Amino acid sequence: MHFPLARLLILLSLVFSSPAASQISDENSGFPCIIQPSDVVSLPSNIGGILSTMDVALGDRVQKGQVLAELDSRMEKVQNGIAKASAANDLGIRSAEFLVELRQSRVERLAALVKANANSKYELEEANASLELARQELELRQFEQEIRGLELRMSDLRMDFHQVISPMDGVVTEKLRSVGQYVDQNTPLYTIAKINPLKVKTILPVEYYDFVKTGGPAFVVPEEPFSGDYQGEVAAIDWIFEAASGTFSIEVTLANEDYKIPAGHRCRVSFSY
Repeated sequence: MHFPLARLLILLSLVFSSPAASQISDENSGFPCIIQPSDVVSLPSNIGGILSTMDVALGDRVQKGQVLAELDSRMEKVQNGIAKASAANDLGIRSAEFLVELRQSRVERLAALVKANANSKYELEEANASLELARQELELRQFEQEIRGLELRMSDLRMDFHQVISPMDGVVTEKLRSVGQYVDQNTPLYTIAKINPLKVKTILPVEYYDFVKTGGPAFVVPEEPFSGDYQGEVAAIDWIFEAASGTFSIEVTLANEDYKIPAGHRCRVSFSY
């Protein structure tokens, strides 16, 4: 009669001694981890040229789309002005339109005269041919205007290439060049780190693999001199174990909207499910 009770007690002891507790952590209240930027980019120039401005410095916050540096573009500005003036000039189109209207009116008058047997069909045919030539001239002028519009767009792009734009929100971690230096497409100007959100990386023993789930909560505690318990989310779990150590890696996403949490700092992380 006591055998089922004994078996139940053994089962309960196994459940509560396994990693499937409500919170997964090691004996030191969390696994060692490292807080990293979620992305780091090195920004080069789009084209070769002389740096005329560098508007941000080490430690500055930057926003996506912000101009960080510019290359000398005085010649390109003149060319851009010429392209704008050319694209805005529609005199050729207006002249061709007026000629089409004039010849259309003549065709209509001659057609009425031919219908009344007051004029020859030959003169009407000649007027129709002249009208067709005027229409072709109008199409040519419209095509030329379209080409000038495309040339303006190309000129605008050349102007844009003289600006170095931040591809994301972040902070400047390196300023690598100075105003007046020549740079090309292989020359890095800034290094930008995205620290909202942050990326937290840790390594867990393989016995916890079935208990940590993507999208589940993770609790991050930075080491001194910083304090606080921050909740993140499991973003990725490595599918390949490290056989020698019997571990696997996990990546946690941690919001950092006020930039209070620094990157490059050690921490401890625990998980619940």
